[in-house]
Amino acid sequence: MHRAIAPLRLAFVFGLLLGSLAAQGTAPDRFASFRGEVDQLLAKAMKRERIPGASLLVAFGETVVLAKGYGLADLENEVPVAPRSVFRIGSVTKQFTAAAILKLVDAGKLRLDDQLNDLLPEFAFPGKHITVHQMLNHTSGIKNFTKLGAKYAAIEERRISHQEMYELIKEQPFDFEPGTGWNYSNSGYYLLGVIVEKVSGRTYSRFLARELWKSSGMTETYYGSAQQIIMHRVRGYSHPRLFGKTHNAKAISMGTPFAAGALLSTTRDLHRWNLALHGGSVLSPDSYAKMTTPTSRASKGKAPTYGYGLEIYDRNDRRMIVHSGGIRGFRSFMAYCPQRQLTVVLLYNMDLASPGPLVAQITAAALAVER
Repeated sequence: MHRAIAPLRLAFVFGLLLGSLAAQGTAPDRFASFRGEVDQLLAKAMKRERIPGASLLVAFGETVVLAKGYGLADLENEVPVAPRSVFRIGSVTKQFTAAAILKLVDAGKLRLDDQLNDLLPEFAFPGKHITVHQMLNHTSGIKNFTKLGAKYAAIEERRISHQEMYELIKEQPFDFEPGTGWNYSNSGYYLLGVIVEKVSGRTYSRFLARELWKSSGMTETYYGSAQQIIMHRVRGYSHPRLFGKTHNAKAISMGTPFAAGALLSTTRDLHRWNLALHGGSVLSPDSYAKMTTPTSRASKGKAPTYGYGLEIYDRNDRRMIVHSGGIRGFRSFMAYCPQRQLTVVLLYNMDLASPGPLVAQITAAALAVER
């Protein structure tokens, strides 16, 4: 038999325990004012740019300090945005394509100096010596198909084959000789996706799912499809720039952006991706270094800022690794600060919006708290 604890002593012990728990519960939250500031910034931006809904995540390493939905994911059904809401991410897709290529390089199945004409002889550009490296950092000179006006509009809404896309790109003049300039090219990244399929023997989406998403713990990322049931999918919106009414964004076939911009994801999954990619569990150290080293520049006389599927900036003794995305109905921006392992992801369901400046503000405010 255990000796009974006297009621007064029991009450005393319980009082100490509850007092301790209360003290823990009322401990100051360093990020409380930060969250309030961010809420105000989002509210102003959404009103100014007429954004129906947004999803934001801010994390230091694995510690999430803010993960929140704002506004509506579906205006017609009044569905609120939540951290699990799935948005199209546009060109944020490119870092997954770049990582897939580097994964094949790590496996010895591909080299960065391999020639496009050798890898895809059926999609050759006669007389042009284009390397995988040049397509990754936008120095290939291949004309960007999204800049082709009516020719692009004619294919944007229908499912097209790789052959049809190749025929469209092939008939365009090069912006410059491969390796002699810089121009952002969705066409180059489209062809990188074809290379992934050719070398791996799998579809682009299956390769990413098996080789990148699964190992990174990602469960909320998808290759875009109008037919597939995607839980918590967000609807995209647009509007005339001045006073026109907000409307549903026009349809787009995800086969057109393909490896340049066809993915959907959540802020939570993109955080998991950042942890895996920058934590060293996706690529070899050499491939990761190549992906995150700027090797091309948009303007002569300026320092290089583009690596492989990522933009890299060094400012105020701090490195920022970022990329934006834009596709019908959606805008996205993801930033990572290696020194503090800071991830900031902001997703909008409005295509006429600019999340980048707001991410810069949020990043600065978060780093100020952690200073």
